Amino acid sequence: MMMSKSEYQGPSKTMVAALLSYAFFGVLHEAFHFVAAALTFSSWCDKETPSLENVLPNLSTFLMEALLGRMVRIPNLGNDSNCFLNHDFQEQRIGIIQHAGWALSLLTAMGVVYLSHHSKSRSAISSACRTAAVVTALEAIGTDLLGWVTRTTTTSNSLIFFCGNFGIILLHPAWNESNSVFDLLNRMIQITMMRGAQSGGVVMWESKTSKDKNGTTTTINKENCVRVIKAKRQDLSKLLTGRVRAKGCTWRGDKNPSIRTFLGHTRFATSSKATLEGTHPHQWTPPEKRRVYPLDDDALWNTTDATKMQPTTRKMSNYITHNGDFDFFKMHGRLASLSKIQKWLAAATGHPIPAQVDSACIAGMIDILRTAGCWGLSLRFAMLLGVPGVTYLDPDSEQLASPRYDGFADMGLHFEKALAKFCAQQKVSLAQIRDSPSLKHELSSIINDEFHHQTTLQTLNLDSGDLEAQHFSLIVHATVEAFFVNDLFFSTTYFMQHAIGSFGIMVTCSEDANRQICLAARGQPMSVAFYPKKGLVLYGSELAAVKAGMSFEMPGGDLDMPPPTQVTDDNVSMTSTRLNLDDLGGEVMLLDWSNMATIRNNARGPSSSESQIPMVSVKVHRESGIDRHKLHLRDRGRLTMLEGNDLLRPLPTDDGDIVQRDLYEIPDALERIQTEWKENSTNRHTAVSLSSCIKERLLGRMDGSIPLTPGTVDVLVTGCEVSLWLAEQFASDLQKALPKLSVRAMSSNKILGIFGQELAVPASGFPFSTTATDFHDSIVLLVSQSGGTFGPSAISNLLQSVTQNLFLVTSEWDTQMGKRLLDLDSEDLRRGKYLSRIFTTNIGLRTAEPCTLSVAATHQLLTQIFQYICASILEKTELRKAAGAIISEKDLAILTSCNEASIDDLRSIIGDRDTTKSQTERNLRRCGNMWANHVLENAKALILSFIYVVVTVTTGFPVATAVHHVAKGDDDALLYFARFLDSLIYFFIPQICIIFIRLVEGRDLRHRMVGRTIVVADIPWVAQSVEAFVSKIFACSYSMAGVNVISGNPQDHLVHKHTHRVVRGTLLACGRPDGRLSALTSAESAVNLSVSQACSIVSMGGNCEAVTIGHNPTNLGLSKVDIFLPTTRARFLGEYIKEKGLKTRQRALLNRQNFNDKVQFGRGGGRLQRRSLFFKFIETDNLWSDTNSIKAFYLGVHEKGRARARARSSIISVPDALQHMEWSNLNTNSMDLSTEIWSGNVNNLDPSLATFTTPDNILLPEPKLQPQQHPDHSMEPTIYRDEKGLLQVRCTLDDYFGQDSQFTVPNASGAFDLIEEQNFVMELYESRIASLERFVAFCVMFHQMGKRVQEFFPRVSFGLLGYRMDRTHSILRVATTASPISGDAVQERMKVLRLQVRDRKAAHKIQVAWKRHRNACIQKLLNSAKTQRTDSGSTDQSLK
Repeated sequence: MMMSKSEYQGPSKTMVAALLSYAFFGVLHEAFHFVAAALTFSSWCDKETPSLENVLPNLSTFLMEALLGRMVRIPNLGNDSNCFLNHDFQEQRIGIIQHAGWALSLLTAMGVVYLSHHSKSRSAISSACRTAAVVTALEAIGTDLLGWVTRTTTTSNSLIFFCGNFGIILLHPAWNESNSVFDLLNRMIQITMMRGAQSGGVVMWESKTSKDKNGTTTTINKENCVRVIKAKRQDLSKLLTGRVRAKGCTWRGDKNPSIRTFLGHTRFATSSKATLEGTHPHQWTPPEKRRVYPLDDDALWNTTDATKMQPTTRKMSNYITHNGDFDFFKMHGRLASLSKIQKWLAAATGHPIPAQVDSACIAGMIDILRTAGCWGLSLRFAMLLGVPGVTYLDPDSEQLASPRYDGFADMGLHFEKALAKFCAQQKVSLAQIRDSPSLKHELSSIINDEFHHQTTLQTLNLDSGDLEAQHFSLIVHATVEAFFVNDLFFSTTYFMQHAIGSFGIMVTCSEDANRQICLAARGQPMSVAFYPKKGLVLYGSELAAVKAGMSFEMPGGDLDMPPPTQVTDDNVSMTSTRLNLDDLGGEVMLLDWSNMATIRNNARGPSSSESQIPMVSVKVHRESGIDRHKLHLRDRGRLTMLEGNDLLRPLPTDDGDIVQRDLYEIPDALERIQTEWKENSTNRHTAVSLSSCIKERLLGRMDGSIPLTPGTVDVLVTGCEVSLWLAEQFASDLQKALPKLSVRAMSSNKILGIFGQELAVPASGFPFSTTATDFHDSIVLLVSQSGGTFGPSAISNLLQSVTQNLFLVTSEWDTQMGKRLLDLDSEDLRRGKYLSRIFTTNIGLRTAEPCTLSVAATHQLLTQIFQYICASILEKTELRKAAGAIISEKDLAILTSCNEASIDDLRSIIGDRDTTKSQTERNLRRCGNMWANHVLENAKALILSFIYVVVTVTTGFPVATAVHHVAKGDDDALLYFARFLDSLIYFFIPQICIIFIRLVEGRDLRHRMVGRTIVVADIPWVAQSVEAFVSKIFACSYSMAGVNVISGNPQDHLVHKHTHRVVRGTLLACGRPDGRLSALTSAESAVNLSVSQACSIVSMGGNCEAVTIGHNPTNLGLSKVDIFLPTTRARFLGEYIKEKGLKTRQRALLNRQNFNDKVQFGRGGGRLQRRSLFFKFIETDNLWSDTNSIKAFYLGVHEKGRARARARSSIISVPDALQHMEWSNLNTNSMDLSTEIWSGNVNNLDPSLATFTTPDNILLPEPKLQPQQHPDHSMEPTIYRDEKGLLQVRCTLDDYFGQDSQFTVPNASGAFDLIEEQNFVMELYESRIASLERFVAFCVMFHQMGKRVQEFFPRVSFGLLGYRMDRTHSILRVATTASPISGDAVQERMKVLRLQVRDRKAAHKIQVAWKRHRNACIQKLLNSAKTQRTDSGSTDQSLK
């Protein structure tokens, strides 16, 4: 019924009150944000509360935005340069401002409800106010807490609310005056953490020089050791640096500022759990007082006044850091196991083992070995290890008893007296005795004559059987030698000579900390960087870590005239340089900065134009026996220049979302790889070397110089994890393209286990063994993104014993493995042959553990290598035949065109941070947000449950009870029933909240309310790489938002492995091949079938949620979302024929009568071929809308009996064939085939064709094709050399692939046979290009998913909770420890393999010589027989 104007009274008071209340509470909610912003700024920035004008510049704007937009614009007051909020606390401030809104709105709503309940008047207006307050609070919870409405930043200044070693040596006093050293330390730890970061520690030495009343100078080295174990989501670099900053000691204002050293280690536990005791730096003996002659006291050691040769009593301690494994130690010709060493050290030092880790034993051995300047320690060393075959403490003894150190110290007093007496008599200094073997021998003789061995027995409380008289003189001599010789360098060298295992160690002693440390490497890398202009020395196990000094300037400016850095006796360039220790042969290096140099530095100002700073010198010892005593590093080219070196990539920043940053860089990085490949780049040089080795290999196979055995491997591609998966795909493609070339992909761990162990590790389930696999002179392609992974790194050494044809695919030249292969270059030059061995993606170091850019760039580089190898083989006819090449020049041209076109596709998939997002990127990120909501629903439900419990318990009114109370019910039974309902609500509150969340977010209600499982389905390398990516993205997520990730191949085992695990809510992400291409149609059909089978598993009406990603724009019926990737490449021939057929479909009409009259069946009439199915499907406008239709279309290309048709072949071109198609037996005025022929009215057809009357089997006549001349550009060669002589592949200029090609085709078949010619390049397009685009698309989607989950927890917890998705718990970005195969026997196995290769070559030469000799003998006999027959024939003729 209509109401008249006179009857209309306007809006009710209740409605007006509700609207006004809603607006008021909305403005109040936004005001809460403002108050929180002002308070956080004033309290955190140490400033007064900003004025209203600063915070609220426009009141009218605020009211309009709050009333209409329910939003507030807050100036970013933290941008003040004096406020530290800009760096560490900006996110926390945002969280406080954000949570203040919903928390205060909730409290306001609770207060309004309470006042309304206790108010005497309960009018409709008060009810409207109460409702508005509750609605505003719920909106605030949904937006500010749960993030159902995303609030973004519109302007830069306003917010809208909707195991390795490392060390630093500071040489210049300017570093003591600044805290920038802590930033440098933090940066080094960040990079070293890639090798593992469960725990870490730093020992700091700070030296103070003072003079006593007598003018004697004393140097005190103060130690401070910090060890930390990080929690799962903590940042070890920040945690450790913070502890160092808090506990680090400084003496400021001294005339002689201290030289500080920071010597640290990050640990990935291999032999024990990550405990504080097992964390480096390690110390066995705690600091104890010793009587020492300080080695750095030049006055003491150079004086000839015996009265001044007085030792000093002070605490002495040793620290070590170690990367690797310590297995055995050789004592007196026998190997002692680690367990025996632990017991022996406990007895020898008098201190129990500090930690059950192997590295602690290294510290204990240094305590025994480092004795210089202390008679007590020297005597202990002499009696334990100093005399071969003589020891009072046998490690094999069941009961180990040792005298206390006090006995050695007391005996040392006698040696002190003898030394003073000897110096007084001979008028010699300690330094003179140290440098003179004759003086040391004379001193030993005097001590031996003055002290009977019985005195030593009594002093040390030893039995007479423990120390025989004839050995006493040897012990005295060893004690004197140890007193003068056993310094830090000798101790480390002695340990390395007798220890078995892999070592990357640093050794430091309190007696030497102010002037030297010692480094050693064997089986583990170690590098040292010198920065003369910065007064800085860095060392580390990670090459990139020592480059951190390039990003920092010395406080006050770099030095103008840096002092020389001495390497042995050679002055090195003044520029920054790096020295890599020889970790294959073993090397020990002493860094000594005790010598001072005077420098001028204008940057320091007039008052300090000259200063004294240390001059670094280096002393090395190589275990391999080469240049043991002195090594001229500069002559050997072992120094790497860090300044002005174009081959070194800068270190990336570690702030922000580094995973997303890597994603954004993918298109540019891949385009750069393609561009550089066309130029005279280092990668091209390496490609020439690689192809030359392959050519030599093929020619050797042809002429028989390379013996053929069943296990011969021509090309070996190896790596670990993601690198291995990429290598396997590369090897598969190369083997298919060149089938006669033996290409194998093999895990580096398997190679190391089989060939690198004394006792081989069998590769069960794989056809690899020492007898079944032959790597002699094989071409080895090592794939390692980091260039430092343990397995490939060990292989780069091991395989040098069987082949010199080693090549590396890595991220930059400056890597550990690159360093080893560069050493081979010098050997190549000596042999008169040069091989460039390193392929680089030039993306530099990438610290994010979820790999995106590194995977894409490596795959792209392998594609370029594949193309070049094939082009170089196809260039020569004999090589093409020797390799059995399947790939053709045209295939390479098509692949190159698709490769270059993929860059634009990737830009559309990834998007750009500065431009509008593409539709593809929006679809991917929308899907990521949808799945993030699935993962976060349990966390959101927990929060809502908490809020419900708090509110209802605090107010005393649960929902059912409150309803009963509002209804003013007086029945006690109803009250109890309401309470019963409330108890059920409390019990099921999580499930109720989840259902409520799903309703709000519009998600399926039938999914199971448990943690989610993500199933990734694609070809092997994509599925495995994406699985690793997603697993690492969620590695540190909280349990309530965790996921389980599995993967499978949908074309193989996905259904068998995982469909039995499919439940309601399983998340299936599947990559689909491009089924529009004939070679991939069946593959996509198989993938679609697997997805359909998984989605068809239904329980309670729910099934798994599938998302498919592919290039073919066809929808699957059972999938939730189908995302279609862009395609900018040219069309393949099959696609073009389809589009051509659609344009001419009106010409494909044939009435039924004409069809039945013309078509004849039998040998004499026209032949029916399944290829004619094409004419059926051109009748449908959306030809590719169904995968089965696509498959049926391409069935026509594979008709049986084409052999007869091919016998009458002719040369034609594709465009002409299509242009001059003659459609026989067609009548354009007849009715549509699809409405008539498929009706089943086939009475006039031959009865023998009854089985062919269904739509899928109707057969039509074939078109006729007419030949025509080719375009001019088709005559240009596909593979050519440019003006620089570089081998290039010309991209096809066709509108569609195959336009200008010539093929041999049957007269009757037309262009259809041409489709099959492109099948192989279609397979390559899938494996090299299309799969890469799907991988990147998966990464974009799952990154958005992970980012949404990561940002949720800081938002709801005021910044207290949170984690970084670019890191995992252990942060093992680079597996640099044995995992799981040890590499300690690599050097010995190399010797064995070299002998085997030598024997093999000798046997082959003998075999070849024997065959030549045998053939020569046979030929000689044949010639002799022929001569005899000739002679006998002549005799017979003469007789006749």
